[in-house]
Amino acid sequence: MNRRVSLLLVVAILGQAVAFSAIADKQRYAKQSLIVNVNTATISELLSLPEIGPDIAIEIVKNRPYKRLESLLRVKGIAECTLGSIVPYIKLEGSTEPYKPEHVGKLFLGAPPR
Repeated sequence: MNRRVSLLLVVAILGQAVAFSAIADKQRYAKQSLIVNVNTATISELLSLPEIGPDIAIEIVKNRPYKRLESLLRVKGIAECTLGSIVPYIKLEGSTEPYKPEHVGKLFLGAPPR
């Protein structure tokens, strides 16, 4: 029985370490500072998205790959309002990159008229 208790303790400690690591990584990127590829992003990159915390970031990773932005609605914790908040900051192809205000309108709606 001591062996089971020890194993459970190790698993609990490792789980907390992973959660703490994800929370600590949140400091690396400010909210809304990146355009994130949800198919390749790290937990810390996903944490830069508005309304996304460690639990939802982990769920995003678990449910990969995504072929359409609407596919994120199958992630536990993401409803239509959350998806609406993160759409300007996510993409499905290419690499994660710094967010620039001129990205809005070009990513999903096409280039603005001249």
